[in-house]
Amino acid sequence: MQAHKKYRVGCVFLLLLLCLNRAGVVKAGDRNCVDSGLHLGTSIDSLTHELFDALPGGDFYLIGETHNFIANNDLLLALVKTLQPKGVYNIVNELPHASCFLFNEYLSTGDERLLAEIRPKASYQVLKDIYAFNQRQPEGKRIKFYGIDYMDVDDLDNLSLSLKRIGGKLAPEPNRLYGVIAAYAARDTITRDDAVAFNAVLDRYLNGDSAAYYKQYFGPYYADLALMASNIVGTKGRSDKTIFNGFLSLYRYCFSNGEASPKFLAMYGFGHLKGFGTRLSADKASPVKNKTIIVGLQYYECHGDWPWRQERRYNDGVAFFFPEKDFDRIRERLYRQPGMQIGVLPNKDKCISSKAGRPDLDGLIFFKQYGSRRMRSWKFD
Repeated sequence: MQAHKKYRVGCVFLLLLLCLNRAGVVKAGDRNCVDSGLHLGTSIDSLTHELFDALPGGDFYLIGETHNFIANNDLLLALVKTLQPKGVYNIVNELPHASCFLFNEYLSTGDERLLAEIRPKASYQVLKDIYAFNQRQPEGKRIKFYGIDYMDVDDLDNLSLSLKRIGGKLAPEPNRLYGVIAAYAARDTITRDDAVAFNAVLDRYLNGDSAAYYKQYFGPYYADLALMASNIVGTKGRSDKTIFNGFLSLYRYCFSNGEASPKFLAMYGFGHLKGFGTRLSADKASPVKNKTIIVGLQYYECHGDWPWRQERRYNDGVAFFFPEKDFDRIRERLYRQPGMQIGVLPNKDKCISSKAGRPDLDGLIFFKQYGSRRMRSWKFD
């Protein structure tokens, strides 16, 4: 009788474990969890589709990258193909809007001579690919770029070029800002101090008593100029809070009176996933609160590193967010096949859990031995 009771208790315990596993309550790093959830292959397009089809929909998709890996450019195009049908038309960049304004100018014209003028120098092949993609989409569903971050040395040249293009399309009027834009556009170069002074004047008039007049006068360029004015110049004072404030400015200037529930994609350095990502997903001021999907990238033996360093194959990414043993199974699976491999792991149910103090990730993308060289510039190839 006692043996029979023990048998029944054992059966109930086994059934309970099966139910918990079926419900997604599994131990972090569990072999079965990784084996069933991790999808491997060599097609970045199909694997990106698989990952985001397995995740819940969001209004902001934040991807944590390591800069300079060529995998990032290929992934950006795959993300556009995957997320645009889900209503994601807006790419938020770790760049100032003066640079992104030029990207949008190219996307609206297809004039590749403009790409040769943008700094830093690069092929900007991904912009060419997105231009071709956009030509197959209705006008209101085309990809656009927005810059919410700081202005660096190369961006000063882009600011000068942006002002020349905007100034050339404005009707001359005896107002304060037309004269300011014309004067800065006429300069051969713009310094950091020039940019700080320009942004201050721009912000004062665009958001002052004459805001209604300038909205009408600048028309479609009003939001572009307002975003430029909101960007900080240089890295001093830059933080995840200023980046988040840049996103709030973008939302206010471009979407507060128009598109309902706009959706966004951003590829940022993975160091911003906690500060910026947490503000997006949890801050009471966030227009995408509780609607943010965060995905981290991990690279194994991929070509990369900064342009001033020697190019090399190395490992980098979000692995240190997690206990090392939890990534052992993933790395083992990636290295079963020789050569380049890509892996995706939906992680909304925390198949693997982050260490204390690290951000939780909804998904992971792995690149092994991807690419034959690094990117030509830190953000675009």
